[in-house]
Amino acid sequence: TPVEAYRDIEPVLTKLAELLGKTKETVRVYDPFFCEGGVARRLRALGFVHTINRREDCYAVAAAGRTPPHDILLTNPPYSGDHLERALQLACGQLGPGGGAGNAGRKGKNKQGGGDVGRP
Repeated sequence: TPVEAYRDIEPVLTKLAELLGKTKETVRVYDPFFCEGGVARRLRALGFVHTINRREDCYAVAAAGRTPPHDILLTNPPYSGDHLERALQLACGQLGPGGGAGNAGRKGKNKQGGGDVGRP
């Protein structure tokens, strides 16, 4: 994903952080799909210092209930094979009570310990 895409999404992430009562420096952004660590480098360079992007099987991590605590799930998943369907299931599994992008202003916790999901 090009750096321009992260610059484009920065205002949305900043607003989501604000709605969660956090700042760029305190909000936890999680991208479950690792690809050479560029996501974390780019988001940290924009001030999102608590970006989680690990080299691990995110599906196995979620199935084991070990999804890291986070406030925002942001990803550009692979579109090969069944990844798109599985990524959507993974994201939907992160939703707190009520589900949907409307959760962005709530302070609830989801079943894996993360906060609300932003899907800008």
